[in-house]
Amino acid sequence: MSTSSTEKFIWPLIFSGLFIGGLGFAVARGDDTLGWVFNLVGSLLMGVGAVMLWLRSRARSKA
Repeated sequence: MSTSSTEKFIWPLIFSGLFIGGLGFAVARGDDTLGWVFNLVGSLLMGVGAVMLWLRSRARSKA
C-alpha cells in the first residue's frame, strides 16, 4: 500500500474517532452504557489511525 493511499485512511480514522469519542461524552449524560460504547469505538478508531500513522512514518520511501 502506498503512502498516498494510506493517508486516505489514516486521517479519516483519527478524526472520526475524535468525533465519535466526543459524541460519546455528550451521550453519556443521558445513557451511560451508550456513551461508553461510543467512547470505546472512538478510541479504537483513533488507535488504529495512530498505529497506521506510525507504520507509515517507518515505511521506506520507494523513490
